[in-house]
Amino acid sequence: MRGSSIGLVVAVGCLCASVSGFVVPGGGAHFARGADRAHAALGLRRGGAAAGRSVGPSMQVASGSARSRRAERDPLQDISIGDTRTPEEIAKEGRELLQEGVKVLLETPPNIGLRRTLLASRAVLLTAIDVANTFQGKVGQITQSDIEKELPRTLRQLFERLGPTYIKLGQFIASSPTLFPAPYVEEFQKCLDATEKVPFDRIKSIVQAELGSRRIDDVYSFIAPEPLATASIAQVHAATLRATGEDVVIKVQKPGVGDVLGVDLSFLLMATKTLEFLNPELRRLSIGNIAQDIRTTMLDELDFRKEADNMRDFQAFLTSSNINNVVCPYVFAEESSKRILTMQVPGSMATRFLLLHAPY
Repeated sequence: MRGSSIGLVVAVGCLCASVSGFVVPGGGAHFARGADRAHAALGLRRGGAAAGRSVGPSMQVASGSARSRRAERDPLQDISIGDTRTPEEIAKEGRELLQEGVKVLLETPPNIGLRRTLLASRAVLLTAIDVANTFQGKVGQITQSDIEKELPRTLRQLFERLGPTYIKLGQFIASSPTLFPAPYVEEFQKCLDATEKVPFDRIKSIVQAELGSRRIDDVYSFIAPEPLATASIAQVHAATLRATGEDVVIKVQKPGVGDVLGVDLSFLLMATKTLEFLNPELRRLSIGNIAQDIRTTMLDELDFRKEADNMRDFQAFLTSSNINNVVCPYVFAEESSKRILTMQVPGSMATRFLLLHAPY
């Protein structure tokens, strides 16, 4: 197996094992109790009888020949699996999950997989140290209330340390007050300003690479070294077009963010599918489909050409609807590509000045 797959293999493997109860002391007992709970949820007793029903004497006593026939049957038929799937269905789903996992592993670049593994280990370790320090000086017993109070902050710190993918998910939590509890929404608001800026030299090299054969100085007479804003995926700089002298802004995709998002989102998708495989009841929540939609949407954001198309479509709608009090920035197609987007600065001169010179 490729070294690039270390992070995903370990993460998914530990996830499967820990949920199954095989990597903790007394794992077999945990698994048995889990099966009991699953049977109770389905209204069944261990062995398949409906909960609450009495079993008659004729069902309690099995003849010797019946026992003999049972011993000759496929042993999988008598396994209590805790859900309504047949062993054949479980085997089929398991093979499909394994095939999809192998595909993800083979598509993971070696350097990205290893780097994400090390980053995740460091993030978890630092967060664990912070939690230990938080409770170290506490007088008396740590209560459930204490843990619940610290959990939003702990998760937010972990997300920030895990990098752009998780910061983006944190921003999703912050902007979804109807889906998440208020303490989490409030805490994850900090993710909206949690991104580090990329050095200007690296930004310039990306812009030059996207311009192709044209020199950056021939296209822009000025690019502000300090960004107007920086987010999890991109960074925005004020600039001036050399040909027209027009003030513009350049949205530049951060280096390496595409590979990181691809690896992280593939892992999240595999993790949710693994959870659904281990506990079919979770399929009612459609967490696998939600993870797939998030992955598709976030990866689409990496192609700025799609954003440019959407802006042009929106401008066409405004024009056809005779809406004049809403402004959509004009996109300079020749100065835009998959990783850079050059846009007009809309509004009055005062608005332009604030956009170009405000201390973001």
